[in-house]
Amino acid sequence: MVVPVGLARRACVIATLLFVIASPRTIAAQRAPLASDQVTLGDQRYAAADAAGALRHYEAAIASDPVSYDALWKAAHAAVDLGEYDPNARERDRLYTLAEQYARRSVERNPE
Repeated sequence: MVVPVGLARRACVIATLLFVIASPRTIAAQRAPLASDQVTLGDQRYAAADAAGALRHYEAAIASDPVSYDALWKAAHAAVDLGEYDPNARERDRLYTLAEQYARRSVERNPE
């Protein structure tokens, strides 16, 4: 079957437009499971009394989905827990500052 050049060109343009329009949604859909998986792993580490490991997973979730309320709030909580037991004042202050930043971002995301 021979396809006329004009029809082939139109089909190519339509396919390109659909790809451009669908790509952001596809990318967002692919990132969301990764973020939720990281939050789940963080929850497992937190339940195992590994706040540092939990924070690493929550931060990975935030890197994947910067507006994830769960990841932000849980990262804030884990950072506070780490700060409470850190004997180094400088590191404790860094963790508390980090916790405050995550908490503020989570409240901005979900003020209720």
